[in-house]
Amino acid sequence: MPAAVLQSLLAATTQQADATQALAAALSRQAEADLARVTLDRERLQWEQGREKAAAEAVEREHERSRGEDLPDLVQQTISKFAGEDPMLRSQLASYARTRAARGIPEQQIVKEITMGDPTR
Repeated sequence: MPAAVLQSLLAATTQQADATQALAAALSRQAEADLARVTLDRERLQWEQGREKAAAEAVEREHERSRGEDLPDLVQQTISKFAGEDPMLRSQLASYARTRAARGIPEQQIVKEITMGDPTR
């Protein structure tokens, strides 16, 4: 084979190798970008799920609070006895009991006040 043909073949092979390396580098950068995007999407999803979970827990805590479930058992039982299934009255009695407890009134006294009369008036 003449030297010119070999040089031309070598030049073409070198150009093809350079193009292959450039393509491999571009594909590597694309893969890194895709991985970064997937990682960001996963982190965003985890953050959103965490936020939704925290919101659901806050709603549940508020729901429990409105039913008086954060109060001592004896107070809860007394509220249940007097309010029955009336959510408004349960909420009012729970709020009353919570306020009295915050003022340092003993549990037995709160129960007595609920039992002796309607403290929501």
